[in-house]
Amino acid sequence: MNWTAGSKEIKGNPMIKNKSLLFWSLFITLFVLGSAYAWLKFTDAFPVVNVQVDTDREEAVRIAKQTAESRGFSVSGMQTAVRFDLDREVQYYTELEAGGKEAFGKMLADTLYEPYTWLVRFFRERQDEEFLVRLTPGGQVYGFYEKVPEDNPGEILSESEARSLVAGLSKSYHVPLHAYNEVEVSSEIKPGGRMDHVFVYERPDITLGKDGRYRIRFTVTGNTVTQIKRYVEVPEAFRLRYENMRAANRTISNVGLVAMFLFLGVGGLAGLFTLLKRHAVKWKPALYWGGGIAVLQIAALFNQWPLIWMNYDTALSKNNFVFQQIFDFILLGMVLAFVMTLTFAVAEGLTRMAFPRQICLWKVWNGPVAATGEIHKQTWIGLLSTGIFFGFSTIFYIVVTRYWNWWSPASPLYDPNILAHIIP
Repeated sequence: MNWTAGSKEIKGNPMIKNKSLLFWSLFITLFVLGSAYAWLKFTDAFPVVNVQVDTDREEAVRIAKQTAESRGFSVSGMQTAVRFDLDREVQYYTELEAGGKEAFGKMLADTLYEPYTWLVRFFRERQDEEFLVRLTPGGQVYGFYEKVPEDNPGEILSESEARSLVAGLSKSYHVPLHAYNEVEVSSEIKPGGRMDHVFVYERPDITLGKDGRYRIRFTVTGNTVTQIKRYVEVPEAFRLRYENMRAANRTISNVGLVAMFLFLGVGGLAGLFTLLKRHAVKWKPALYWGGGIAVLQIAALFNQWPLIWMNYDTALSKNNFVFQQIFDFILLGMVLAFVMTLTFAVAEGLTRMAFPRQICLWKVWNGPVAATGEIHKQTWIGLLSTGIFFGFSTIFYIVVTRYWNWWSPASPLYDPNILAHIIP
């Protein structure tokens, strides 16, 4: 087909030329306005929190190793997993019921509680013992937990002796225990014969919102403090309300997904049947593109491989865990390849049936076709549409959050976990 046919006639027609000039002027204007509005109002539509991360992943591991060794836990020969963590429950409670996004931003600015922390895990296959360390974004030790099997032997300390250990360690880790009241104490004899104690302290003078309580938990295992955990006790009533809200959201989402899959599934099968009768399905290019997208998705999953070890259960063998992860990745890729291939094949075939004079999708970037003015025009339309889309998205989120009370949690502009990927 000669895609340049009629070009002289179009160039010589002033009406067509004026319409084209008007179209591009309007389109470029919308692109500029949309991009500018998105740039100026981005933080109003998508709340951003300022998280100052002064410690990188390698430094976090080094500090965590020092902490574990100082507690008498040898990490030699152990595997390490690192993740930059967020206490989402505290964030959601703060933004929804304890002062909003401004209160959450204030929480990040003071040192009363750190919702963002580095979490470093030391573990070994087929071994129950492991050690976890939490660090502030600035690199200070914020807490730790040594997992000790219940059948390990140990000493039996009295409650007062265990409390003395807690008081002494709190000074080493700069925990102002004098500002807290003891609210919970429990003791338990473990199968190994040792006595474990748990002490929970609470700030009586400061709350998060109306009912959020700032707390610190200490665990004494035998004659050793094995846990310091700082946390916010979120009201159970909020958990129930949030779960009800999420249940409603999930219901709406599921209904939409079912409707979409029914529409696309029934329509796609009907379209596929029609195309098959006419021998009009081009499977090969659809398979190339669908398979290519699936391969990229699988590669993206494998790129996050260092992070999956946070979920590794040491009771399982590493080989089984690795096999399960690889199997899941490949299965997901195969499903994605099937869906994308079928979608491309049917959509492209039906488009050719409905618009036979339009350029075939699989020939868009082939030689002489790619050099035509039509392809250049459509490419520029696609590029300029991004600015219009950004502007529309910004306006949409501003309207629904400001006037319809929709909620979108604040987030940082970047994720430090990206540095843990094989290829950041």
